Amino acid sequence: MQRQGRAQRALIFPPGPRMLAPSGPPFTTLTDSWKHLGLFLLGLSPLALFFVPNWGAETCLLCLLIPVGMLVYFQLGSGDITYGAPKTDSRPKADYALYFPCFFGLATVTRYWPLVSWQAILPAAIGGFFLTLAAAVAVVRGRQKCRGSTYFGLFAFAVLYGLLLACFLNGGLDSSPGQTRPVRVVQHRINHGKSTTYNVKVAPFPEYGWGHYISVGQRFYDRYPVGSSPELVLHPGLLGAPWFQLR
Repeated sequence: MQRQGRAQRALIFPPGPRMLAPSGPPFTTLTDSWKHLGLFLLGLSPLALFFVPNWGAETCLLCLLIPVGMLVYFQLGSGDITYGAPKTDSRPKADYALYFPCFFGLATVTRYWPLVSWQAILPAAIGGFFLTLAAAVAVVRGRQKCRGSTYFGLFAFAVLYGLLLACFLNGGLDSSPGQTRPVRVVQHRINHGKSTTYNVKVAPFPEYGWGHYISVGQRFYDRYPVGSSPELVLHPGLLGAPWFQLR
């Protein structure tokens, strides 16, 4: 009788479908979302020093160390972040923390140690490019499968980082007193954005034949109108690429 009753109940109330575990790639967790945000903010962190007056060396050091730290974490980590992966990969991506510091660093070196000629820094920049590319490719290839776009991204990163490293070593570590010479201000320009920047263009250098826009303070901008002749200090550069300062 009990078996008959169970069979009748089974006919009236058939068992529902068995719940299966979801398959496919895992959804982005809250932790991954925080890591996405953290990597993005890490890439933007040099901005905190970029607008501080006379902190060029500190800003450049931070811009150089952040990508190195990311590659070290990428190498020693548990594979919880990736680089240049497709959008279907939900893991946080380290792209921001590699590219953004390079852009901020290059803006810093052109502000504090402007070069007379970019051609003079190219040999050092090419050396830095190959060292950076070899290290970055070795690290990323050892941790994930690379596509063509991944190699292209690493190539672009190596170009930026190699140029930044060469410019910082050349100007930031150059302690030479420099040679003073007069120049002529030929144009003024003010850029308005989140902050106001003042730029002056000086007359071409005789040996190079072209002028430079130089970011200056408001006091210098007001003191030297168009046609005036401030003093320029020319430094030889630690790597042999001359750079200059306006007094």
